[in-house]
Amino acid sequence: MNLHAQIPQKFALVIALALFMVGCGKQEETVTNPPTATSEPAFPTGNGDKLMVMTIADCDKLPDPKPTDDSAAGRATAVSQGVATRAACKKEVAALQDKPNADLARIRAIKEKEQADQADRKISEKEWGRRIKEGGSQPIRELKY
Repeated sequence: MNLHAQIPQKFALVIALALFMVGCGKQEETVTNPPTATSEPAFPTGNGDKLMVMTIADCDKLPDPKPTDDSAAGRATAVSQGVATRAACKKEVAALQDKPNADLARIRAIKEKEQADQADRKISEKEWGRRIKEGGSQPIRELKY
């Protein structure tokens, strides 16, 4: 009976060892495709964990890409790509700065509306109080059944 009790333990140990060996084995290297102009922005924004905070001044510091060849057309293409990259960076930074401002403007409008509603309610509360005082000053009618 002792033999039967050890078989599941040995089986579990063998499976755990096999899983350990697979986990510690050589991991496959992932092949990354070079970034394309349509899928990713042309300026650095950081990785997924940390977003790089850029300003418009940082966009002006972005370098031109290296020309593909030494011809004038290759250099001109690199310069125009650099200009386009800086323009896209400035546009993105401006959009990121405008979004919080738009949110603040929307919050401010909601708060002003709530304050106007509260002011209207205070006037109606004053009117309600005046009517209560008027009603309290009038004599109570007696109804006889």
